[in-house]
Amino acid sequence: MSTPTQSAKTIGEMVRKAEKDYISGETTISEYVQFSQYDNVNRIDAYLNSKHTSGLTDSQGREKPFFNIVTGAVNIWYRATDIDRKNVRIKATKAKDVMGAYLASVHLQQWMKMDNFGVFLNDWGRTLARYGSAVTKFVEKDGKLHASIVPWNRLITDTIDFEQNIKIEVLELTEAQLKKNKSYNAEMVEALCYSAATARTLNNNQRKDNKNDYFKVYEVHGEMPLATLLLAQGKEPKDSDYDTYVQQMHVISFTADVPNKGDYSDFTLYSGTRGERPVHDYTPHQGGWARNEYRSRRAPIRGTVDAEPQRKGNQGPARPSLKAHIPNERRELRGTERAPFHRDRRHPRT
Repeated sequence: MSTPTQSAKTIGEMVRKAEKDYISGETTISEYVQFSQYDNVNRIDAYLNSKHTSGLTDSQGREKPFFNIVTGAVNIWYRATDIDRKNVRIKATKAKDVMGAYLASVHLQQWMKMDNFGVFLNDWGRTLARYGSAVTKFVEKDGKLHASIVPWNRLITDTIDFEQNIKIEVLELTEAQLKKNKSYNAEMVEALCYSAATARTLNNNQRKDNKNDYFKVYEVHGEMPLATLLLAQGKEPKDSDYDTYVQQMHVISFTADVPNKGDYSDFTLYSGTRGERPVHDYTPHQGGWARNEYRSRRAPIRGTVDAEPQRKGNQGPARPSLKAHIPNERRELRGTERAPFHRDRRHPRT
């Protein structure tokens, strides 16, 4: 049985450790190969913007030319795998489901139009072309499902196992954004706003700009001990709570106490289990158009979702198509529940 002295770790401590390991740590792929996802993402961004990672000038102080062969490959991949809303169709595999598939297609097209799903598809394709994988975020708010792409430079994840470890999204919010969110603890928001606001920074604390009115907020998702949730809510956990794991979501911020180095003031804006607020789902997709899941209160329709990019003129070979099967028990057409996290089998690549 775990004891509080052995595993009583607050969510703030978990976030700070995860951020430090992500920035400065490396993964050993084999005896002679180490990999850093943080460095890899930064290198991709540098090459996409025609910047050398070793500096702009050589040892003689001369500007180094950059012959960019990356953007051309990215644009070709993006065009070759581009799909639009019109390419997403639902087809029935049984005659009795033809009408249901037609109505489901109409419902799906309406939702995609209302949610600007075409913009999401463009962002998805561009991220896949640039990094080799993309992380999609589905949020249900006010009864509506919203899809977006989370930039890799805003994520702190485990390099080896995306699915089973916590996922942290780094947000930079203004005071107005914090106070407008009614899900956040109002007292904690006031306390955080009373502390000094900071400039927007990268993960290594390098400034993005000269603005100083932003608060760095960490949105944490994953399975964690029940004791972590109870401590965040100001409750006293039992011994058994340290061995009980539940899916949780936390939104926190913290500031360093300057007089006492190594000490931090934590601000817990939100803490809860998965069912206590709109669900956030982070799903990595790699190497092409992966499966999506839609759910509805209607009975499930057995069929396929076809996303077939249209060939334009004589612009090269026909592009690939996707057929994602819809099992009876798993797929409907809305988004009231979300599928479990999928495994990320490939790191972002150059």
